[in-house]
Amino acid sequence: MADIALHGPELLKLVALAKKRDMNFAYCPGNDPAEDVFVLDRKKNPEILGRSARGEGSGTKICFGTAKVKGKVMLLTCERELPQTAKKLKKFLKFEGIAMNIVVMDIEGNIL
Repeated sequence: MADIALHGPELLKLVALAKKRDMNFAYCPGNDPAEDVFVLDRKKNPEILGRSARGEGSGTKICFGTAKVKGKVMLLTCERELPQTAKKLKKFLKFEGIAMNIVVMDIEGNIL
């Protein structure tokens, strides 16, 4: 399987692109931020990204949906949520050198 996890400059590039348009995402948290798998993609279905992230990551649970960046805030509209997604993803992004706040919403737009 190809390495789909984003790290470093590729992650920064796609986060910048998420400022202009909605991007599909999948997140599979591991035991620590180095093991997390976060994927942003323009075209692939979020559910397919989630399955790929689960296969590549060390964790068993996934979160997927669409992501939009406004300033220093990433808005995640989740089709499938996880507990403490915002906290874990913020920790992962900080580990990768991207300082950003995370807001997690359900499919109707209610903040979780």
